[in-house]
Amino acid sequence: MSVGEITMTLDDVSCLLHLPPGASAGINLMVRLLGSESFDANTEVTMTKGAHARTTYLKALFKTHLQRIEEFTEDEESVEKHQNYALRVYLLLLVGYTIFADTSKNSVHLHYLRYFDDLLLVFDYAWGLAHLLQALSN
Repeated sequence: MSVGEITMTLDDVSCLLHLPPGASAGINLMVRLLGSESFDANTEVTMTKGAHARTTYLKALFKTHLQRIEEFTEDEESVEKHQNYALRVYLLLLVGYTIFADTSKNSVHLHYLRYFDDLLLVFDYAWGLAHLLQALSN
């Protein structure tokens, strides 16, 4: 659907309408952004019956990345990769526990993970406004 120089994509529609990713998209996000193993991500999404991750799984994944950072002290590329994974897991837990906490408090929806794709942009987000808008929409 082209209008002049602007073309709407499915990703634009998803972001504008706040459509959560499906289970397969959640698995892909976990593998790509959290460094999760494909089997583990699939198991997690299956256990939570949707695009969610249990906080216990995320805490264990965070600890795993911290241990790998200690192991790869010589390899700067691996250290940076695991630091980014650990930071995304931490931010996802933080968002799930505080700003966008749900009533269960034992899982986090994976659609928040897409906001941590580019870690340099995270500092520019207006988290307070985002929480206010979500509270008003509920």
